[in-house]
Amino acid sequence: MPGDIFITEKYIYVADLGNSDVVRFFKNRTSPEIIAGIKGQYGNSDNTSTIGFCYSIFVDKNENLYVSDFTNNRVVRYSPNSSSGMPGMIIAGNGTSGNDSSQLNIPWGIFVNEVETLYVVDSFNHRVQIWNNGASFGVTVAGTGVNGNSLSELSYPSAIVVDLNGYMYIVDKGNSRIVRWAPNSNTGECIAACTGITDIGIDILHWPNALAFDSYGSLFISDGNNNRVQKFEILDCFSE
Repeated sequence: MPGDIFITEKYIYVADLGNSDVVRFFKNRTSPEIIAGIKGQYGNSDNTSTIGFCYSIFVDKNENLYVSDFTNNRVVRYSPNSSSGMPGMIIAGNGTSGNDSSQLNIPWGIFVNEVETLYVVDSFNHRVQIWNNGASFGVTVAGTGVNGNSLSELSYPSAIVVDLNGYMYIVDKGNSRIVRWAPNSNTGECIAACTGITDIGIDILHWPNALAFDSYGSLFISDGNNNRVQKFEILDCFSE
């Protein structure tokens, strides 16, 4: 059961949820190699050689793989030379669910910027945290930690993209909307599906899951309960 996917110049990475591993394909080959986890072996928080369920993956400019191991409440980094059963390094969370600054509660989407700052969508804590490289705790940069629908709050967020200016684009899943959050701001602004209702209308979402931008600034959203992908034009919002 494939989950998230990440494409670099050389590889295609796939989070294989059903097998509790992450596989990597060379673009000109059909046989994958396991880069994280052990095929078919569900992992726990006792070690990083195995993975529980991986919702999201990210590969940085140095080809390091980041795995959002949401059932073990942690984000783990694996080196470019990693293979099946090799341990990784815990970058965020401590393996125990909780809401203090060192803990995560069902981390979903992740993003790593050019200076290796990790953004974690801490879904069941209704917040987004940043973890600086080497940090032992995170800092909340979006949401209050309380489930809500105001523009200062999030509800079970699921995914994030960050532009070069530090603006965060967050899938606010429980509120079925997309919010844009400026750096150092206490509130976001809704940029897509801002009606406050869930339906199948063209400008409405119903429990969206993920988002991505193309090079023209168009926003693509996986509209989960509507079984479709929606495209929104947000031309003045995104800086690559």
